[in-house]
Amino acid sequence: MKYLEESDVLDTRIDATAPVNRSVTGYGASVATNRSLRLVGQDGRARWYRVYAMVYANNAVPFVRVGGEELIASRIF
Repeated sequence: MKYLEESDVLDTRIDATAPVNRSVTGYGASVATNRSLRLVGQDGRARWYRVYAMVYANNAVPFVRVGGEELIASRIF
């Protein structure tokens, strides 16, 4: 996994509600959050990407998926 640099982020937003979590426990490899980042995608266009979190043992690592690649966004938050 690579780190997402702060200079890559065009904008951030917080949605009113987070998507329903599919995990009963709240832990998992891809827990959706209520945050989104606006980034330039592989096609050169800016678009919004949902921030997900890998949550295990009371530790969370935020990330976004861009073109099938996961970028860690912990430097952004």
